[in-house]
Amino acid sequence: MRMGEWWTSRMKQGIGEETERWNEGVDKIEERDNRED
Repeated sequence: MRMGEWWTSRMKQGIGEETERWNEGVDKIEERDNRED
């Protein structure tokens, strides 16, 4: 199974906790990228 298919199937199940963790990780990456500019 490809990552996109896995992610879609997880989102369809409505798992919010993992989505929150994912968003937190993205925010941290964006903060780091912004500091490097």
